[in-house]
Amino acid sequence: MEGGSAPISKVTVEYADPSNLFPLVADTFRAHLPLRNLHWKSPTRPLRSIDFLHVELVPSAAGAVQDDRRHQIPGLRRTPYLKIYLLRCDDSDTYKASARKAVREWVRSLGPASASAGAARGGQENHDACEWLVLHVVMPGSLAAVQSSARKEGGEKSKGVLGRGGSSILEKLKADFNIGGKGAMDRVAQVRLDPSAVPDGEAFGNVDEEGGAKLREEAWQDVVAKMKALILASFNLRVSQYEEDIRERDAQRSLPGWNFCTFFVLKEGLARGFESAGLVEDALMGYDELSLGLDTAIRELSEEGGSRRSDSFLGSTEELKDLLIWGAKGEGDAALENLFARPISAKRKNYRQLVLSNNISIFDFKCYIFARQMAILLRMGIPHSDELASIQDEAARTQYILETEDLGPLSDLCARGSSFISSVSRLMRADLHTASRTYDVSASDTLIDNLVSSWTYAVAQQLLEETTTRTVSAVARRQPVDPSHPPRSSSLSQNLSKNESQAIFDRLAQAALASDSRMLSRDRASDLETLAGRRAELGLLQRRVLERVGQVRGWEVGFGRFEGAKEDGMEDVDLDEDAESQDGEEKSLAGVCQSDMIRATQSLGDLREVYEKLTNMVLDHVLATRSTKVVEMLTADLALIKYDSGDYVSAANYLSRVTPLYSSHQWSAIETVLLKVHAACLAKLHRKDDHVRALLALLAQIVARRRGNSSKGLRSGEAEGQQLLKEIVTCSKELPYELSIPAEKYFEYVEVEPYIKHRDDRDGFMLRVKVRQLLSGNLKVDAARVRLRSIPAGGREIWLDSAEAAVLKEGVNWVEVGTNVTTDGTFVVDKVMLKANKIAFVHEPTGLEKAALNLPGSHQTMTTPIKARILCYPAPEAFHVTAALSRHIFIDQPRTLEIACESGWNEIQKAEVHIRSATGGLRLRTASTVYVSGDGELKKISAPGVIEFSSLPLRSKLVFKVPYDLEDNIPDVSLKLDIKYTTPHGVFDYISSPTITNDLPLDVNVHDLFKSTLLYSRFNIRTSKPIPLDILSVSLTGTDRFAITAPPVAPTPLTVFPAQPATLMYQIRQIARAEGTPPRQPAADEKPLTLAVDYRVLEDVVLSSLSANFASPLFASPFHPLIGLLRRAFVDRVRQIYTPADYEEVALLSRVRVPPFADMAWESLVDVLPPSTAGPLRKYLEEWHKACLWVGLLPNHPDPRRVTIKVPLPRLRVLHTAVLDLPAPSGGVYTTGTLIPATLRIVQTRRWDVGPMPEKLEFVYEIEAPPGLWLVGGMRRGRFWAKEGECKEWAVPLVPLMAGRLPVPGVEVYDA
Repeated sequence: MEGGSAPISKVTVEYADPSNLFPLVADTFRAHLPLRNLHWKSPTRPLRSIDFLHVELVPSAAGAVQDDRRHQIPGLRRTPYLKIYLLRCDDSDTYKASARKAVREWVRSLGPASASAGAARGGQENHDACEWLVLHVVMPGSLAAVQSSARKEGGEKSKGVLGRGGSSILEKLKADFNIGGKGAMDRVAQVRLDPSAVPDGEAFGNVDEEGGAKLREEAWQDVVAKMKALILASFNLRVSQYEEDIRERDAQRSLPGWNFCTFFVLKEGLARGFESAGLVEDALMGYDELSLGLDTAIRELSEEGGSRRSDSFLGSTEELKDLLIWGAKGEGDAALENLFARPISAKRKNYRQLVLSNNISIFDFKCYIFARQMAILLRMGIPHSDELASIQDEAARTQYILETEDLGPLSDLCARGSSFISSVSRLMRADLHTASRTYDVSASDTLIDNLVSSWTYAVAQQLLEETTTRTVSAVARRQPVDPSHPPRSSSLSQNLSKNESQAIFDRLAQAALASDSRMLSRDRASDLETLAGRRAELGLLQRRVLERVGQVRGWEVGFGRFEGAKEDGMEDVDLDEDAESQDGEEKSLAGVCQSDMIRATQSLGDLREVYEKLTNMVLDHVLATRSTKVVEMLTADLALIKYDSGDYVSAANYLSRVTPLYSSHQWSAIETVLLKVHAACLAKLHRKDDHVRALLALLAQIVARRRGNSSKGLRSGEAEGQQLLKEIVTCSKELPYELSIPAEKYFEYVEVEPYIKHRDDRDGFMLRVKVRQLLSGNLKVDAARVRLRSIPAGGREIWLDSAEAAVLKEGVNWVEVGTNVTTDGTFVVDKVMLKANKIAFVHEPTGLEKAALNLPGSHQTMTTPIKARILCYPAPEAFHVTAALSRHIFIDQPRTLEIACESGWNEIQKAEVHIRSATGGLRLRTASTVYVSGDGELKKISAPGVIEFSSLPLRSKLVFKVPYDLEDNIPDVSLKLDIKYTTPHGVFDYISSPTITNDLPLDVNVHDLFKSTLLYSRFNIRTSKPIPLDILSVSLTGTDRFAITAPPVAPTPLTVFPAQPATLMYQIRQIARAEGTPPRQPAADEKPLTLAVDYRVLEDVVLSSLSANFASPLFASPFHPLIGLLRRAFVDRVRQIYTPADYEEVALLSRVRVPPFADMAWESLVDVLPPSTAGPLRKYLEEWHKACLWVGLLPNHPDPRRVTIKVPLPRLRVLHTAVLDLPAPSGGVYTTGTLIPATLRIVQTRRWDVGPMPEKLEFVYEIEAPPGLWLVGGMRRGRFWAKEGECKEWAVPLVPLMAGRLPVPGVEVYDA
């Protein structure tokens, strides 16, 4: 309902106008109405604020005195709250002669009706309490106007014509009629007319005094203020009286003869009083209490049988009885149909008189109460025309409406309306049945149902019309809530376009009110959402009514046509059936009285049209509430309507968006219906790919239902599923691409047996895929594929393919897949793919339960589902590659990786080795690959990172070296090896990611001591790791210029411990040279010495000995195929268990302690093997560990390693040999304090360096003697010149100062 048309109750103000003044003041009077901003305070209630008080001005009966007797039941009459006497008195003489007498007689005629006499009258007269006001209307130019102007200007009493003092007419009126005393109210007011508003001949002059407009407005404001005070005084007395009477009557409820109808009229009088005074919340509360009281009265009447009460209700409604007769017999007034135009109205009957006379039915009673509640709620929510009268501009009017509309009460009205329809429709049905029995009317259930449905639809329609506001209309149409853009006049129920399916969900995702609520507060936006949702509920109620009425004619719309599909045991629905062609008998539509329903029942097309419009209207409102689930339901309904009407494009667009949503919410029954319709639409549109997808989704639903029923022993949907399966596979041949779909939707399970199986005569391995099919038909799988991904994530992946097609039957099926890849490590199943034509059923397993495991061959702990792990390992005779650091290392040359390829049982014709770095900073120089040994033929490098060889026979080996460089000193480097090799059986792959230790296990340091003709070099060899080393041999090789003298006793072999390095001293001398040959060559030309160290790391010895002892009995055991896997796992685990202390123990005892079974963690390996192998293997390993506690070290095993170091000879520019020669003492002992004539000799040589130097060089010598031990005579420091081979001597007197063995003083020589 647009603003300004809501019904409203007003306060009556009666005016007496003996001088016919009202036409002159009417416009000004109404301009100040309604009264605004009143505040009422009752002793028993909190302060109430009244924003608008609507006043109705009514004339008295020709000014005559009215003395009607009050009705015995208060509240039935509508009496004025204020009576106004319009007085024209132009001068004082007229006032004295006639005006005073007329006013006094009018006041006397009011009698006890005035509120001022309330106390004297007693409480019973206060139901119609009324105040009075004398309004003096001053004509322009009259003496009264002159008196009024003089008082305004002079501020004192005006002077008479002869200068004598006098009073104005207003003062005389107040003195004569105002009642004195504290708190007395002023009942006299005066207004002056605008000269331009007075007709010619009425005014005494037409000259307006200065400031007259302002004075006139002030006078009118005074009148308005007095009206407010007087009306509130009357209202206060009335409320107090009503409350007192209600309390008295309610206290008599238990007494015989108590009548609810009388009580209702009394209490409604109070509610109407509140309503007329603008206190609509209090009025609504009063009607809510009356509604509850009516329910209580009905219940008490049914329980007590009315023995103690004087009231009763009619068994049936007269109007419904007539309507029933008209519908059943065609007799009566057809105008009864108009009941369904506006069924809820307080003016449709004289309900209050019916209540007072106890001649009302419960149906009418409830309708009346709801009608009054609706009127109050509409007044609370929609501004009235009186409030808009002063606003002339359309934009300002719209802005005011948008700001003053209160959507909360309208939402409450819709909610109350839904509840009212639900309860009263049942009451109406019972009323009609009672009338049928009472008046012997043969009425069928269909007739009664149609009447109730028509009434239900009409009430809902009325509520929708009444609560339609500009805000709701704009949001429902998705227009801006902006007064500068008024809403269009098109209907809310307009049809959606073909692209609306996309727009619906786009609008829902945009937070529906985000763009339209810029002029709405957050609370107002919330109220708008609530109102839209409540209105949508009413629309849904109308839809249900239409569905039921359509069923009477045998027509189904929406999901009703597919109801059978919601059951598990459903039957197929013919989607191409034309419902209008049904030959069933047309049902009776008697009693369908609502206009929209009558039109909808004319034909199936009309029904669909009305139903679609309702659905669109509801959808518009629901989109404003952002109720996702309801939007999905309505969109599905629209899709089914479009399909039934032949609009397959729109239906397909809707279903493509809404069907997946139902799938995500697991509403399988509804999804099945939608999928069938969607598939039918796509088939008619010849959209092959989408058609196949829809069929697959439908098949998934059938499989899901079959999966759920299998546990109950049911076998529903088998034939349908088999037919769909064939259709899908056939249609997929025409697809332009391969379609991947989740396999878990179409099979009970798809599992990969986590145990590999090696082939008997070639490399690679196989796995078995276990598939359980639920449908009874056969499915031909052209190819099966399994993808394995290594652990950790991001590693290698392997594809396994089936060798031939397989047929999957109902039940468990096994499909074998294989690969030509040889690798080792732990993998997980990443994807399983079953291909049928261009349909790929894809299963990507994910583990739910995870357990920590320590994988064999890995140094890290990982979390992977145990059942998902697949341990891959090569067969004993399979192609195998090992990569390690070269055994012979030259420190001055790039290091090399030694790669050994063993053919096993393969006769390799050709092979490509793709080697890549897996470590940052590692650069492989594959172009410099060097053949080492073996039977194969290494070919020329054709591309970076690729090494090719050919002709590698059975059980042969090829070894080659690949140099590499490192940017940083990295302890370990990793590689990625991909080898593709060809044998007579085909092409095979070998993949591996070895990690190689880059650090040397030893360090070598050298210290040099120069003599005049010899050089002594001391080499210290220590371990770089806390593991002992076995030094097998050490050799230092000389050059053509230098000869080496080794230690007289060879210290090797020896064991080097971390805290005990080995030391070897070598003597180096220059070889005699020809005359004129320099003693040394330039550094660039001189050859260095060569130090070679042969060694074994004790860790390698221990692991080799343990591995050989462990593998030896395996060759003769049933576990021979697992020897490679077990051996690697054994070595890796021992390497983790053994500590440096254990290796030192082995070095001392020359034997190895075998770790016990419990420490080896064999369970992590045994658990991933087949159960038939795991049990016996576990027992074998336990017995071996018990029997083998110690193992001796193998001699000369493994092969020793060698490191070759180039040792350049150091250079010394000048070598001075200083000798302090002391004479032999007598008796062999020097005496303390005795002078010793010592001689200092210094000899120079330049043989340890080469280069141009002067013949003589200047040096300084300095004798250093510890103070307190020696006394040095002569010079302690001297300067001298010397040349090659020259000997210099100096006498140095020495005196020993202390007894004992004294160190000889030292001599230091340095350049001058």
